[in-house]
Amino acid sequence: MITGSIVAIVTPMHEDESLDLEGLRRLVDFHVQEGTDAIVIVGTTGESPTVNIEEHCELIRTTVQPPDASLLSQARGQIQRRKPSS
Repeated sequence: MITGSIVAIVTPMHEDESLDLEGLRRLVDFHVQEGTDAIVIVGTTGESPTVNIEEHCELIRTTVQPPDASLLSQARGQIQRRKPSS
């Protein structure tokens, strides 16, 4: 179950409408550093209706890549921090 502070983020794009993956990494890093518990990417706020399936997958891959391996990918593009095991 996803709990805590959940932020739906926009999909950064360049003026030519190509994906701004560096901008996405900076946005995700900001939320990780600020303690956001979950990030929803490529939802309706993230322009999912306007990206193709390859771009959709690239956005998810970019979001869950290191440097922060504590993010866990969920179906529907929701991303949540892994809880430390006790």
